[in-house]
Amino acid sequence: MRRRDSRRRILYVFISILAIIMIIISISQGIWFSLNLWEFGDLFIRPFYFSFIGGLILSFIAFFRFSHS
Repeated sequence: MRRRDSRRRILYVFISILAIIMIIISISQGIWFSLNLWEFGDLFIRPFYFSFIGGLILSFIAFFRFSHS
């Protein structure tokens, strides 16, 4: 019984450390994105638009190629 509690406690500590690291990374990426957006404006967003539209087109082509072949 005691061994199971210690394993569970170690698991909770590991999950909480992982969650804290993920929150810190998310905050830093959000700050980086907002600063670049304020600095460059439309020049920073345009590549995201192109990659999003290209991904949609490629997924549309792949969907119809696999579903109709």
